[in-house]
Amino acid sequence: MLPHTLERNPWRDNLDFNCASPFIGRLVTFLDQSPTPWHAVDQVSRRLEHAGFVRLDERAAWTLEAGATYFVVRSDGALIAWRQPTEVVGWTIFGAHTDSPNLRVRPEPVMKKHGYFQLSLEVYGGVLLST
Repeated sequence: MLPHTLERNPWRDNLDFNCASPFIGRLVTFLDQSPTPWHAVDQVSRRLEHAGFVRLDERAAWTLEAGATYFVVRSDGALIAWRQPTEVVGWTIFGAHTDSPNLRVRPEPVMKKHGYFQLSLEVYGGVLLST
């Protein structure tokens, strides 16, 4: 059975994304629940907290424990998560972003065309329109 968010999409009614891999089904659910960067950060925050990560306030002083897991959210649109090392032997950094490409509302968003009011959007970021 597909997650509730997927059942509402008629073009996917007969698809089972878990048949190839359970990770595919979870990815599709995440994408459905993350239409904007802010939704994506909220979803990742919830998943990190469920996995035992501790959310920290970036303006507060921190007391970190070796081996513990933490994350910080800035402006509801950026997130940094890490596992505090037990000993420092080097760095492994993984990065990703949620803000690009996507559609953004233009500064003067309301326009009227063919007798209808429309919300004016623009492509933000490095979208690959040729593929």
